[in-house]
Amino acid sequence: MILLALLAATAIDPVAEKFLRYDLFDYDSAKIEVIREPYADTFTPAKGWFEKTKPEPFAISVQCYRINSKNRMGGYTGWNNYLLIFRDNDLWFQAHSPTQGYQNPEITKRCVTPSAK
Repeated sequence: MILLALLAATAIDPVAEKFLRYDLFDYDSAKIEVIREPYADTFTPAKGWFEKTKPEPFAISVQCYRINSKNRMGGYTGWNNYLLIFRDNDLWFQAHSPTQGYQNPEITKRCVTPSAK
């Protein structure tokens, strides 16, 4: 019973799974870990120089994963952090970076930092 609860808590969101099946070469062999439970947030766009008014904020769903997938040669590529942001169940923003070395600032802000929200 406890094992089922743990599996349910770390399941991949169906919308994210659809994107990852398309994006990864061999989704079925990929090792996927949830870095942080999906959470809702609000994104406030900055006013562009060509806009007369500031755009309205909108709701987003933030999902963070750690993925090690196979390449076309059959070898694993190494762990990468993935940040997926959805707006109205459509992928709105995606970024990934290696777990070692350079870190994408958005991934650090929204996924790695515990106080992100």
